[in-house]
Amino acid sequence: MGSLGFFAFQERCEKCRGTGVLIKHTCHQCGGSGTITVGDSVVVSIPPGAASDSIFVFPEKSNEMLGGVIPGDVRVNLRVKPHPDFVRINDTLKTSTTVSLLEALVGFVQEIKHLDGHIVYLNSSISTFPNTLTLKGEGMPCGKPPSPVVKLLCWYMSRPLPTCSGDLLVNINVRYPRSLSLRQTAGLRQLLADEDTNAGTEAAPH
Repeated sequence: MGSLGFFAFQERCEKCRGTGVLIKHTCHQCGGSGTITVGDSVVVSIPPGAASDSIFVFPEKSNEMLGGVIPGDVRVNLRVKPHPDFVRINDTLKTSTTVSLLEALVGFVQEIKHLDGHIVYLNSSISTFPNTLTLKGEGMPCGKPPSPVVKLLCWYMSRPLPTCSGDLLVNINVRYPRSLSLRQTAGLRQLLADEDTNAGTEAAPH
């Protein structure tokens, strides 16, 4: 035969919440919980060149707990909005521009407005090859700060901290004419035929 056993165990008193003390008049602001909800703000200083998924930590800015527990940290995860004209790949920026067939053959000068508003000049004598122009130092600022040794040397020599930036890659798209007249077609045939002849002459061994 089976039998029912009785056993005793301890649990927290819900009346005093385990404190062993009963308070006749609770706080009207916290309702006796010991904590209240307040609003606060933090200022996030985003350095130049900061990338998506960069995390900024604010120590002990999270919820406070009873019993002397140290508050947690607030972590802000950065998300960078896409740009309609520039694409970022690490510290490299990529963009594109369009030139006419004539500009592609004889060269061109163009202006590109950068992210911060300054003007970048494209100057190419012949842009057909390569189809991408590289502008050194016109990319995104490097996200890595100078080392403590570099900072100390710059402070000792009264010089500004060094900066570095990636490159700007500009893809050249050629806009071809929709149609050509017979005269234009004949002129192009003659021009390109002469170009091929000159190239063959230059390449011929002496």
